[in-house]
Amino acid sequence: MFVKKPFEGMDARMKAEILREANERLESVLHVDGKWIIDYVRIRIRARKVSVCPKR
Repeated sequence: MFVKKPFEGMDARMKAEILREANERLESVLHVDGKWIIDYVRIRIRARKVSVCPKR
């Protein structure tokens, strides 16, 4: 749905097969009451560089 680059330049039949298989595998989990549901978690990470002073 969101990612298109992996399919750029790919044979149409191969793309269709990948999408069919993904649909088949995810339907039991993400198809509820006749509707597809999307859920995602956005993970934010804050990195902090800690300076290390050598022991004297």
